Amino acid sequence: MVWIILLLMPISLTAQEFPFQQEIDTIPVVIAGFDLPSPFAPGMYASTPGFGDLDYDGDYDVLIGQWTGHVTYFQNHGSTQASQFKYVTDDFEDLSAQWTYMSNPNLVDLDNDSDLDLVYGYSRFYRNMGTPEFCDFVYDTVLIPYGNDVLNDELVDFDNDGDYDLFCGGYYGNILYAINIGSTAEFEFTVISENFFDIDVGSFSNPEFCDIDTDNDFDLFIGNGDGKIWYYRNDGDSVNYNFTLVTHEWLDIDVGAYASPEFCDIDGDGDFDLFVGLEASETNQCLGDVYFYENIGTSQNYNFQYITSNYLTMDIGNHAGQRLVDINAD
Repeated sequence: MVWIILLLMPISLTAQEFPFQQEIDTIPVVIAGFDLPSPFAPGMYASTPGFGDLDYDGDYDVLIGQWTGHVTYFQNHGSTQASQFKYVTDDFEDLSAQWTYMSNPNLVDLDNDSDLDLVYGYSRFYRNMGTPEFCDFVYDTVLIPYGNDVLNDELVDFDNDGDYDLFCGGYYGNILYAINIGSTAEFEFTVISENFFDIDVGSFSNPEFCDIDTDNDFDLFIGNGDGKIWYYRNDGDSVNYNFTLVTHEWLDIDVGAYASPEFCDIDGDGDFDLFVGLEASETNQCLGDVYFYENIGTSQNYNFQYITSNYLTMDIGNHAGQRLVDINAD
């Protein structure tokens, strides 16, 4: 007789762990000849760029607002002539915990204490309680409580009295204008018009003032919900403004949806370069995070050249997919 004994012994089965670590800029990515500074940073939902020297080192850093209330921060590790942006966070100052809708960050010294403050999300004012080098933004107040008429904020000294006035884009394409009747240190805004110059760009107006022709007064550029930019030339002066519509398709720019123009001399050559935030629409899938147009002209005669639609990171729109690949051959 042969006995067959089967010994059933417990075997420990555990899943193998794969310790993934996110890489933001270790793998270079080039799109149409442009090197992306932080190619694997998170994508953006309806980007709205705002520039300012957040670390007080003499060059521009950039905040990118989104519809979710998140603000993405890219710090400039380069110089005034050659920017080199590095991704820092996609929730700057944990702002999304306080606001969860449209955000358009503006960095200005609103209380005249020599550091940048932040206006963000329906004219919400965050006072900088830190220093010029180390910002600490603390929510203070709403500049004007106007609901859908204050979607996108723009602060400029419009009446040339030395303090900031407030313009807000609206859901229905209008522009709200509020004058600062306070001072450079103690602001107080009062609404002058809810329909500035009877402007109507259709929907989701996003105003940006810039002296594009160097004649010492502000011209007006407005992004809209269709992804276009309307250009109003100031035919008056710095006190008596007279805006004339030049075109509702400036430079034939079409970023798909929710155009958010922002001017900044990013290369330190004395003229304004152009950045345009966007959201890829379902019907017009314009890809990218922020469009960049370099001004290869002069401060008097601009000549904008399209460079890239992915200025900071690789954002391929609404329908991204993932794949696993041994990219470093290990």
